[in-house]
Amino acid sequence: THGFKQNYETDIIFADNIHKILALAFLESNQVISGFESLCSNLGDEYQSILDYMEDNYIGRLRGRSRRAATFPIIFWNMAARVKNNMHRTNNNIEAWHRK
Repeated sequence: THGFKQNYETDIIFADNIHKILALAFLESNQVISGFESLCSNLGDEYQSILDYMEDNYIGRLRGRSRRAATFPIIFWNMAARVKNNMHRTNNNIEAWHRK
């Protein structure tokens, strides 16, 4: 966790910035990369390892003028369309149904 848990729990600005990173999931798919790049430009060095992780796994590492494929492509984790269409964002409703 690189000590982020304590920062998250005690530093309201740090927690707010983490929420901004997590909010990328609610941007339109075609706005996620520009939103990520904006965060990279505006967040300090203490966020670099988090941003690197996001870039490698969820955005795609910048290579020259393009990005390599992310481990989890944006289309898999983006929630904008689900929210817009008032759909569930998790499968918890299915799990609850199976417990009946």
